[in-house]
Amino acid sequence: MHKPSTNLPRPQCIIDQFISSGQEKWVRQSGLVMLLPHGYEGMGPEHSSARLERFLQLCSDDADCQPDIDNPAFEYDQLYSCNMQVINCTTPSNYFHALRRQVKKPFRKPLIVMTPKSLLRHPEAKSKFSYFDEGTHFLRLIPDSTAREGEGVKRIVFCSGKVYYELAKQRELAGLQESVAISRVEQVHIIITSRRMQGIFSERERACNDCICTSHPNLFTTFTLEPRRLERGTAL
Repeated sequence: MHKPSTNLPRPQCIIDQFISSGQEKWVRQSGLVMLLPHGYEGMGPEHSSARLERFLQLCSDDADCQPDIDNPAFEYDQLYSCNMQVINCTTPSNYFHALRRQVKKPFRKPLIVMTPKSLLRHPEAKSKFSYFDEGTHFLRLIPDSTAREGEGVKRIVFCSGKVYYELAKQRELAGLQESVAISRVEQVHIIITSRRMQGIFSERERACNDCICTSHPNLFTTFTLEPRRLERGTAL
């Protein structure tokens, strides 16, 4: 079921009491998908922010909990144990795989999707046909494949959503493609764990300085990324 929504105050009590706690409190699973306009794009106040931090407050996340990533069913178990999923996709293929995963998995969880309208027409928001082929899947985090090919990366910027394209444009104008890598956090909850980061980034990249950029003032950093910023070399 898809539930586009541009005005959250009215349904917020339903989200708080039923959607976020459906399985734990009411012993009912829900596969509801909410598409929420998110991004300051001149479309009016109700389209400016979906209040990402509000949903993160409702998520059953524990930054101090490090699940067993060596378990073959790690991602399956992690999805099953959460109360809902929150994503902020930047590519058509990842959005497709998120919806496909929502239908194919043998259990139901609410899916909250941040959907900036500008990405519907952005020339860089595109995917190759090969990204939809057999064997492809949803990517919880997309590392910068362009910058990581070089050996001069000195800083890694973590971001989520459409701000990636704005950062990439400014990086190109400044000529910093070889020294600054921009990684996209596509699944905000459940976010990728610290130990799993080590399998994505090389030893050289893990030694770089990191920083976090958000599209506009919100508490995404406070609730999700900042608690996981450990010493560079162990994780985010």
